[in-house]
Amino acid sequence: MSSLFHGAIRRGLAVLATFSLMITVPVASQAVTNGGIPQPNISMLTFTTNGSQVSDDPTTDMYGYTTYKLANDTTKLYFTVNDPSDAGATFTVPFFATSGVSISIDTLTDDALGNSTACARTIANGGGGCGGTLDGAGQATFTVSLSGVTASSTFKYQLNGAVAQASKFSTITFGGTVTGPPGPTPTASATPTPTGTGSVPSAVNVKLTAADAAATMDKSIWWRENANSRSLVKYVAKGSVLTINYVVTNGSGTPVAGVNVVLGKTSVAGSASFSGATTATPPSRTSRSSA
Repeated sequence: MSSLFHGAIRRGLAVLATFSLMITVPVASQAVTNGGIPQPNISMLTFTTNGSQVSDDPTTDMYGYTTYKLANDTTKLYFTVNDPSDAGATFTVPFFATSGVSISIDTLTDDALGNSTACARTIANGGGGCGGTLDGAGQATFTVSLSGVTASSTFKYQLNGAVAQASKFSTITFGGTVTGPPGPTPTASATPTPTGTGSVPSAVNVKLTAADAAATMDKSIWWRENANSRSLVKYVAKGSVLTINYVVTNGSGTPVAGVNVVLGKTSVAGSASFSGATTATPPSRTSRSSA
């Protein structure tokens, strides 16, 4: 009697053990991915535009969804995917909830998985946005064109990776408050404008005075393209006064008087602007950054 009772217990344990093994099989299979980015995050996907600069900063709500307001003259978005930990992984960037704007991918390839500089043609033509593959550094770039943009246009995008893995989406809107010319690259350069009269030669060199050069060669503030000319301002703190002292010389290094020098603002980042004149006769020019 006792022996039969213990045998029943052993058989019951065997059944339980078998059942446990069976239910772990589908759980293990879920760990297999399709080679896509395993944990896509919207922060891995950034962009610049060819549109005018706007003063409207992007906003992020309490759930982590970001909305951008771009200028109406935007016709290109230059996207970069950056995920160094997952070099060689595949991704897709779908565009959806589109209203009042047409979106097309600029560079396509017949590679079914795309590559780091071109999107898969089959995915794009099927309405799936850009499908690509990260390079050895975990990066990829692609460009989209926009047409028919108005102040009421809008669309959303996100970054998708492995099976059932997708980032939060971001929203693009338009009608932003324009504060500067088109172009994503901010620079301000001092270039000479020869007068071509009197004793002024037809070509001159402009460079910072020795004192200014010694104090401002920090690469985060100044970039000097060459030894003789074009000392470029890279960064000026908001509200600060920028005083530039420079020397104009001829080809032999002899100082030249009476030359007008223009501080050219080729593009100003974000909402930045500068007050004060931008043309002066050596040796100095003062300007104030207002943003």
